Amino acid sequence: MKYFSTLLFSLILSTGFSQSDLDFFTVANKFLETHCSEGKVDYTAVKTDPNLPKLIEYIGTNPSPVGQEKSYLINVYNLFVISKIANSYPVGSPMDDSGFFTDKTFKLNGDKTSLDHLENGILREEHADPRLHFALVCGALGCPPITNFAYRQESLDSQLDQQANLALNNSAFVYSKEDGEIIYLSEIFNWYEEDFGKNKKEVIAYINGFRTSKFDDSYRVQYYPYD
Repeated sequence: MKYFSTLLFSLILSTGFSQSDLDFFTVANKFLETHCSEGKVDYTAVKTDPNLPKLIEYIGTNPSPVGQEKSYLINVYNLFVISKIANSYPVGSPMDDSGFFTDKTFKLNGDKTSLDHLENGILREEHADPRLHFALVCGALGCPPITNFAYRQESLDSQLDQQANLALNNSAFVYSKEDGEIIYLSEIFNWYEEDFGKNKKEVIAYINGFRTSKFDDSYRVQYYPYD
């Protein structure tokens, strides 16, 4: 019996199994479903939820699941942001921390990384998709609202379309004033203009592709201050 127990333990070690293994997408989905509502996060409750440190630990020691990298890393980004805000909550703004996006605070499969590198050095670099900007939530009010579900590879396209539709038909996010013939856009479209088009007209065409009420592309574009 002692030999069998020793053999079993050796097999467990050799296969890489550990008690920290979890179904990432299921746990992440439950976490977001529990703490996110109407595009906002209940950080008071998040601070005492044991699933968040489990998810962060898992991300730090496990590779992105093969064939699911894009959906996985979107969730990872949002969980990193939630974790970082929760650790210093209450906080007025992510920008109260000068290194919020650039400090290598987290581990991703054993390597230290920053939010900036995850977004721009991995996701935008390897998975060029303008809809990412409506799924990655930086913890600011000016961001598109965070979802109360985890992104999953099998439904990722429809989920990203859903988020783009919600953001681009939201009159608080993009809007126009006919009297001044101006389209007001989030600074996101200024900072990442190349993701949406080569010029202002192409950016408006991209936005109109999701809108029920189209913008007049002859209008001027202005960017309102990011909150």
